[in-house]
Amino acid sequence: MKEMFDFGFTAVDEEALDNSKNVIEDLSANNENLASEVEFYKQNMEGLRNLIMPLLNNLMKNPEKDYIHWPAREEKIKAFIEKLDNYFEEF
Repeated sequence: MKEMFDFGFTAVDEEALDNSKNVIEDLSANNENLASEVEFYKQNMEGLRNLIMPLLNNLMKNPEKDYIHWPAREEKIKAFIEKLDNYFEEF
């Protein structure tokens, strides 16, 4: 007979309810921190992409040629590496 009137909930005391509220507030604050961290990394990755894409686009030019004519290759690569290093020093 008791099972016939079971509505699927139980009573809780005020302390348990306060603990639940604290847990929810902590999770909400943690979620906000994670969201700002994700945004930081998104911007970082977008900046990195913006540095690398010109290099890749230039390498794709004239795909029908068997070789890449790249005068002053060493200086340009060193400059690109320095640009990458400076980019990551900002973060």
